[in-house]
Amino acid sequence: MAGIGAGPGDAAAVETLLTRLFVAFPDFWVRQDAVQHSGDTLLVDATFGGTHRGCWEGFAPTGNQVSMRAVMEFRFNGSQLVCEKFAFDRDSLHRQLSAFVDT
Repeated sequence: MAGIGAGPGDAAAVETLLTRLFVAFPDFWVRQDAVQHSGDTLLVDATFGGTHRGCWEGFAPTGNQVSMRAVMEFRFNGSQLVCEKFAFDRDSLHRQLSAFVDT
């Protein structure tokens, strides 16, 4: 599992990441599959995907539909979000981006 994102409080890096994401996958979607919480931590099991229409991590646009499972962790101190992590199988995504699709 590999994570993507930015460090705590790095709003500019988050904005850059989201801009790149929506250029590469303009129809990007997320489905919440399960939510669990314990103490100060919230875990979200989700599936995300979209159509690869722009460059992403060195892959030229393929038009491939991709779909990935992901885990998101949100940790709080009271009502303040203090940690946010996002992890998914990057190799699986790369295989979907490089796979030949017969149309």
